[in-house]
Amino acid sequence: MKYINYFIFNIIFFVLLINIVKSQTIILSGTIYDQHPMYNPNFEPENGLLTKKLVKSVLNPVTRVPELNSLSPSITTNRDGRMIKPELFQYFFSPNNNASSPGYNIPIPINLTLDFNSDSGIYTYSNQNFFPIDNQGFDVDSSKRLYKDDNGRYHNFHFCLKVNSNFLFKGGETFSFVGDDDFFVFIDNKLVIDLGGLHSAESASVNLNSLGLTRGNVYPIDFFYCERHTTRSTIRIDTNILITCNYYDYCGICNGDGTSCCNAQTTCNDNNPCTTDICPSPTTKINGPISNYCIHTPKEFSLPSDNICFTKQCNSTTGNIDSFPITCLDLSNDCLKSIGCNWTNGCQYESSCTDACQVKNQCNNGTCVVKSSDYCAKELDDDSADICSVYSCDSSQGGCIKQEKCQQGSNKCLVSLCDPSNGECIVREVPNPYANNSCIEATCDPDTGLYTPSEKNCGDRSNECLSNTGCNQSAGCEYQTLCNNVCDVGQCNNGTCVVKTSDYCANELDSDNADICSVYSCDPNQGCIKQEKCQQSSNKCLVTSCDSSNGNCLVENVPNPNANDSCIISICDPVTGLYSSSPLQCPDRSDECLTLVGCNPTAGCEYETFCKGVCDAKDQCINGTCVAKTPEYCANELDGVNVDLCAVYSCDLNGCGCIKGEKCKRNSTNPCIETSCKASTGECFEIEIPGDQCDCGCEIKNKCMRSHCTREGKCSPVFREEIDDGNICTDDYCDPCTGLITHATASKCLNCNSC
Repeated sequence: MKYINYFIFNIIFFVLLINIVKSQTIILSGTIYDQHPMYNPNFEPENGLLTKKLVKSVLNPVTRVPELNSLSPSITTNRDGRMIKPELFQYFFSPNNNASSPGYNIPIPINLTLDFNSDSGIYTYSNQNFFPIDNQGFDVDSSKRLYKDDNGRYHNFHFCLKVNSNFLFKGGETFSFVGDDDFFVFIDNKLVIDLGGLHSAESASVNLNSLGLTRGNVYPIDFFYCERHTTRSTIRIDTNILITCNYYDYCGICNGDGTSCCNAQTTCNDNNPCTTDICPSPTTKINGPISNYCIHTPKEFSLPSDNICFTKQCNSTTGNIDSFPITCLDLSNDCLKSIGCNWTNGCQYESSCTDACQVKNQCNNGTCVVKSSDYCAKELDDDSADICSVYSCDSSQGGCIKQEKCQQGSNKCLVSLCDPSNGECIVREVPNPYANNSCIEATCDPDTGLYTPSEKNCGDRSNECLSNTGCNQSAGCEYQTLCNNVCDVGQCNNGTCVVKTSDYCANELDSDNADICSVYSCDPNQGCIKQEKCQQSSNKCLVTSCDSSNGNCLVENVPNPNANDSCIISICDPVTGLYSSSPLQCPDRSDECLTLVGCNPTAGCEYETFCKGVCDAKDQCINGTCVAKTPEYCANELDGVNVDLCAVYSCDLNGCGCIKGEKCKRNSTNPCIETSCKASTGECFEIEIPGDQCDCGCEIKNKCMRSHCTREGKCSPVFREEIDDGNICTDDYCDPCTGLITHATASKCLNCNSC
């Protein structure tokens, strides 16, 4: 226990020590933008001077970098602050990865460590030779190491530092700076230290109590530092502000934007000139190469405003947005054909429906709509269309034409007229001068329209069962019927007289009350007659009758006087219709294991089974022999579908029939071996009983021992386990008569603390 407490104390002390060590420093994580005069002439110009109000007093809350008050190079502040090209100030603290662009810079991550002075309570960073990126950035190339200090030593004199952080305002905090060149501090997005321009070491400080901040609130603190000219670089920061971060970007920069380790043109280059490559957002969780998280946006383009006959597309080889002539739409489905593209109005079309019989500007799925008869009627006569005229369109005649609807035919025996009330054509024959003489047939000549008379030939109408009797001028040919027999209906079918059927006679004799138990027919002498349908048979053992409900003939046996006695056999004589009787002879059914009991007048012959033994299967017989109950039968009888696989089924002739016994019986005389059965398979198996649980009949007089059996079932007592207390410094003793156990200190351990 002492060891454990000491271990825990050391852990607590170690954790406290770590916290103490951590509180001795503040690490400012930021980005240095390496600059070079060949890309940005605002670096290494002629010497300038301290210039205030060079930048706006409020920090851009989106970009979080300072902005110049003016982009004019001639304004006093820009001239004094040595802003040769003010438009390039935007790249002092922001990345510009385009090597061919003015203001090109190289971002590099940096950490500044402020040490804590316990006497003053101030964190300090002081470096009078502040050259943190010598031989880095542009100066990796030795040809660009052009600038030296007063002692002729090379240094990288052209860079800008950006740190974006936060702090919890407690009250009483201060921030002081000494250094060259530009230095700006923004707290709560407001400029509180303004040391702009090219100058030797200058100092400034701010007491945060004077800024109107609220204790307990978190505020942003952003400072920006530039080294723009040889031959010295100094910096000193003193503060008691406990600076923190909202987040670290994937480059490890406090509140960073990712540009210190991600170059869109190199890191994110997908080798597709038609996409704009963008680094991932700064808070992206990077697991692997940064390039896997880059964003590639297709270049946007729009149609040129001066010529809508061309479109712009990205050239996948050059990345340029090139112009290509547009493809005019195929409007043939609208019956329009292209006639070219007008640079102002776009694609031009003209109608392909120019035929005189095509409706102007009407198209149906690429087919010009032709002028219908209704269209031509409207075009020629407007709302006064003549219903006795036919309107159509003929391109050869210049379009719609109008013709008489009812044209005269070549047959002069027919006259064609139009009914003005409905426009229907009426065709009439030329009047026949012999029309009133039914015994003269006149024929009109279609070439002359004249009639030629001839005597009418009365036709043969024997197929109508008619014979000709002559011709009457008024009535014409006269005939008389051939169907005048009493069994003729007076109708003819292809020259044959239709005779009266049974249905006809039934209707004639009984009208709607035809008797379904009668047969109707026609007698050549009597006409329709009616007879009974169901005639009596010559067999007097049968009685014939008619069912009046359906007309069916019913044949029934003469009633049997012994019909209710199943033990008497009665036979009818067909000549006399009388029954003779004899007793029933019951058949032998011993092959079905049945014995005749007698004859019952109601049920007839009665039998009973002779398979009544307790081991005879119920209702089972084979060729007169009772079927014995099998083990399977007994299993089903006793347990149904839940057959016990660990049981033996059989039938006891002297007992109660089917019985169930144990399948797996002990077959060993060894009391330490037990036989058991596996319920799922019925398999017998043996189980060995542990020696201390097996009863092999041990008689133990020594109370320091307990019963124990060998595997063979022999008695083999062993000492009780509790006699040995496991302590080598004691002598263990047990009284065999009482079983009392004692533990005395061993003689070899009397003069020492341990054995």
